[in-house]
Amino acid sequence: MDIFTHVFLGAAVGGMIASKKIGNKALLWGGLLSVVPDLDMLVYPFIEPTRAALFHRGFSHSIFFFLLIAPFLAMGIQKLQKQVPYTRAQWTRFVFLILLAHSVLDVFTSYGTGILEPFSDKRFALSSIAIIDVFFSVPLIVLVVLAFLAKEWRFKTMYTWLAVFISVLYLSFTFLNKLYIQASFETLLAKEEIRYQKTEIFPTIGTNFTWNCIAQDRDGFWMKTMSNVPRLESDMFLYLRNDYYMFDFISDARISNLQRFSKGYYSAMKRSDGTVDFRDLRFGKIGNTHDSPFVFTYKIHHAQGEIQNIERIRPSFREVTLFK
Repeated sequence: MDIFTHVFLGAAVGGMIASKKIGNKALLWGGLLSVVPDLDMLVYPFIEPTRAALFHRGFSHSIFFFLLIAPFLAMGIQKLQKQVPYTRAQWTRFVFLILLAHSVLDVFTSYGTGILEPFSDKRFALSSIAIIDVFFSVPLIVLVVLAFLAKEWRFKTMYTWLAVFISVLYLSFTFLNKLYIQASFETLLAKEEIRYQKTEIFPTIGTNFTWNCIAQDRDGFWMKTMSNVPRLESDMFLYLRNDYYMFDFISDARISNLQRFSKGYYSAMKRSDGTVDFRDLRFGKIGNTHDSPFVFTYKIHHAQGEIQNIERIRPSFREVTLFK
């Protein structure tokens, strides 16, 4: 989820836990602590791009990391807040729950979260909510602001409990909506007589009402944008996996990193200059044509069967008409 939403969720959880005893400090510390797991992004510029993709939401989002760091963060907070009637054990519990809320929310997105690292490198992703979802964020922000402005602790607690309750309710809705859209997609595939091995759908950025639907067959992937609002849907397109574009360097660890990160949902495309685009299909495209750029694309520069460099290509939303 975006860092802005994480801050307000952390504030809501903090207020729910401790606003009775420490007032607005619970919201402020909750919001501040919620940023901690995403500090792994600070090392992005110093890590090779394919490793960076797997590094984010890895160990820094794991329960084991939270257990390790919570006592030390609690110790620091207690020293800064000596006048607050909160014990170190209470601060430790407070910190752990804030960090855990951050990671649990990320599990509902498509990126994948290493919540069990270092004991398991599996990335957990329910893929029911996008990293930015205004319908999730806006009620959360409004209720946290009301809690912060409230004069009495019982209203602070009420607003923050309500914020967390609505957030959980909405997350439950996103999962049910995903099942509904996936069933509709599979019905359409059957109607179009498209054979497939499996299907998966991923929410598009901004809302839970448009979905990037993927059906995998032997050679590639059928893709279609489906929506609870029919006019926002797109045509069905086929994208071949095209592994043969990468045969010369398929054993390179960087390719393995990209394949693992994409969970197998990728398509390679060779450009006229010889470079190869590795396109992660899960996050969809910017635009609804076959050749619209994919949100997650890695350009592979190579020569004589060896990779020289891999760079992340970030398409601009301003350059593409979203619904043509």
